[in-house]
Amino acid sequence: MALIRCRECGQVISDKAERCPRCGCPSIGGRATYQGPDTSSNTKIIYKKENNSNKLLYGIIAFLLAVLVGGAILWFTMSNRDHDVQQPAGQIAQQGVQTTAGETGQDQQKQAGTVQEVVPVQQVAPAQQVVPQQQPVQQTYVPADNIVLNGILNGDNVTFVLAPTGPSSVSGQFYNRTINVSFAVKGEYTDDGMNLRSVNHGKWRFVASNYGGVLQGYASNGSVTYDMSIQ
Repeated sequence: MALIRCRECGQVISDKAERCPRCGCPSIGGRATYQGPDTSSNTKIIYKKENNSNKLLYGIIAFLLAVLVGGAILWFTMSNRDHDVQQPAGQIAQQGVQTTAGETGQDQQKQAGTVQEVVPVQQVAPAQQVVPQQQPVQQTYVPADNIVLNGILNGDNVTFVLAPTGPSSVSGQFYNRTINVSFAVKGEYTDDGMNLRSVNHGKWRFVASNYGGVLQGYASNGSVTYDMSIQ
């Protein structure tokens, strides 16, 4: 007989026990999470570790982006300043040309001795502007039918059966069909992804984002994190 740890609460139990005496989680086929020198379990626990090299790379990329944005803003500011300086000079030259042309026309009228007849200008009522009515913006609602999502969680076949309770709120059931475990969940589900929590079964949380129709993310019970991919 060997000692193992329950995959749900971490309690040390016998590998012959069918269920954890503490939380009642089934221990079928030795699928409880092993911790210690025993490496016979096939269950993979994926921990999210910080990668210092990735942080350094992200920092370099952020610095380069900041330099590019700052250069673009400086170039745009200098271009607008040059345009503002050139525009008044052009306006002054244009006004001078108009004044000279006006004086020349008046001199020609005086020499010809002609009097121009003033024609009254009929005022035309401005056309009424038709303002199109704005259509009300419709909120994105979850479909009325139940939502069924199937996928893989830490190598197990899982299913989410959700029902809408509001514009983006849902509630339903989580099933681990590999080890025959289920419990209630609730949270948010939109076209961008989902964020669910267990109702009364530990601290389980399911977070995923939509990547081309596939929800990719993670599940966590408060102490251990697993990769998750569902459709």
